[in-house]
Amino acid sequence: MAFGSILQAVLRLARVALAATATGYSRSTGSFVTDDPFEVETQYQPTYKSDELILMANIEYAFEKGTLSIIGGYDKNMVDSRADYSLAVNNVQTTIPTNIATLNAAFPGQGKASLNFQGGNLCISEANTNFVGFIGGQNYACNTNRQMQYDRSTAWTSQWSGEVHFESKLDGMFNFLLGGNYLSFNSSGDFYVVASGLDYASTLLGAAGPGPGGVASPYYDNRVENYDLSTYAFFGEAYLQFKDNLKLTGGLRWTSTTKDVQDNQPQPLYNYGYTAGGTQAVPDALRKYRFATVDESEWTGRIVLEWTPTLNFTDSTLLYASYSRGYKSGGINPSFDPSVVAGAKTAYEPEFINAYEIGMKNRLLDGTLQANLTGFYYDYQGLQISRIIARSSFNDNTNATIYGLEAEFIMQPIPALQFTAALSYLHTSINDLSISDSRDPSGGRSDVVIIKDITNASNCAVIPTVVGGPRADGLVNAVNASVGLKPVTPIGGTNTVGAFSICSALAGQIKAGGLPFQYVQNANGTVNLPDGAAVSLDGNQLAQSPEFKMALGAQYNFDINESMGGYFQINYNFTGNQYGRNYNTFADRIDSYGILNAQVQLNGGNGKWYIRGFVQNIMDTTAVTGMYLTDASSGLFTNVFTVDPRRYGAAIGFHFN
Repeated sequence: MAFGSILQAVLRLARVALAATATGYSRSTGSFVTDDPFEVETQYQPTYKSDELILMANIEYAFEKGTLSIIGGYDKNMVDSRADYSLAVNNVQTTIPTNIATLNAAFPGQGKASLNFQGGNLCISEANTNFVGFIGGQNYACNTNRQMQYDRSTAWTSQWSGEVHFESKLDGMFNFLLGGNYLSFNSSGDFYVVASGLDYASTLLGAAGPGPGGVASPYYDNRVENYDLSTYAFFGEAYLQFKDNLKLTGGLRWTSTTKDVQDNQPQPLYNYGYTAGGTQAVPDALRKYRFATVDESEWTGRIVLEWTPTLNFTDSTLLYASYSRGYKSGGINPSFDPSVVAGAKTAYEPEFINAYEIGMKNRLLDGTLQANLTGFYYDYQGLQISRIIARSSFNDNTNATIYGLEAEFIMQPIPALQFTAALSYLHTSINDLSISDSRDPSGGRSDVVIIKDITNASNCAVIPTVVGGPRADGLVNAVNASVGLKPVTPIGGTNTVGAFSICSALAGQIKAGGLPFQYVQNANGTVNLPDGAAVSLDGNQLAQSPEFKMALGAQYNFDINESMGGYFQINYNFTGNQYGRNYNTFADRIDSYGILNAQVQLNGGNGKWYIRGFVQNIMDTTAVTGMYLTDASSGLFTNVFTVDPRRYGAAIGFHFN
């Protein structure tokens, strides 16, 4: 069979696999997901297994002039969990037989496309390190009418930690604290991505690969063979009490951090070869392990001035101002195949913050009102932000500015009644960051051609080196014609065009011909196209950072008799508009929402028993609270997080002396 025909079959397969995952609910096709955002149906119940051992010790000794504290512990944990990552249950009875027939016709005599459709059941692979899955007869589950998908995460961790510090109790204006801590953490584990669509692809790509009877790995695996974190720090603070109402605090900290990782590149489906019987043709020789290290040490510190003046209009007032220098260590991004992910950073830099705060705490009206106000300004260098690339979370660095105000009020007009209110304003701004948006690889440009890579389901883009230059329609059409693929076509709702093609082949043609389009030279010498045109995020609001938040509450305590009483409590929490991603597009917008809760409790027997009733989310609000976007190879679907639905319940408890 001609290679072009094979790629055409891959194209059809990709459309089927992605459509089944991305289209979601459709009554016309018999999908099972309901219209209720709080009601979901999965192929199976999520599983979670954990085995944990925790040992801790704490020693404290009081001297005449201070206190010595020593604390340490050991923690060992094993976790194995599975979860349906799309929560979209699709009826595929009507589509699978036709697709199987098409694929089998494309590869006469092999019949591999029917291997995961056995006896009327659609079977999905078991995820483990032998990579044979359903091809080797290792099925996790079978169903008569549902396309299935799940993530499996396994992890083994161990940790040693300890801290020692001495706090002085000296007479006079000077006191101090000295200490140090140590942490040693080790982990290993796998993250698997399994789907019926990937099972289809493995049979097809394996049939297209070299060697008789070869099949491809039916699932993705990101493996961390070993991760070691070792960090220790020495710190100290000095306290100067100049007067009864004036105090200065200054502190320094030195931190050293070392991170070592041994992991493997996530394996594309077509990179592994197996016999139809499930025997691994090329043992770990194709597992490309990486060894990476981050070794850092930094000084940080803070200074705080506190003043308690005597004012005529308050019962008591505390004024304070502070400056602190913070640090968060850099790290190592997940391993990736540079032939698939072009230009991704292997590591990310440390994060620094210069934080300035000024505030006041007041008691007024004979102690019945407490009013606190804080203003802050945070200057970030190298703020660590994340995005999904190649089915893994990658970190980028950017500068950012954050400032805002927080106000808190507690009023108790009578002993039995208390009101609370907290309000905040937050302004965030990204500075000096330009990256591509996987949701729109064109970056809004009409001269960009968007490519869906048929070899790995990723996206890339053909981008002119000069903005507004000629599009690469001719280049894409020529490469596609040579392998039997269709030419470029307009993308509905946009001002650009796209095509199914092979990103690395297009990049090779650009480099060889010296054509006026961008390409990426990878560290291993291969070339590829960028994943999209960079867009400036300067001035954008940071994700998950609502400008306004408010919390209101009231509690009334009551007595029935000398031995019985209780309280009634109600609170309302409001979260303003925000964005789920740093790109701040319309699709990233998260609308404001409010949650109302109430609780009542009866205490009796002089505190020996209680009865409690509660209602959470009284108005049954269905708001979205957060989101993140998967990468192109996973279908670019958006995961959203919602508030819990209305819940109510009761509890009874007893206290035994």
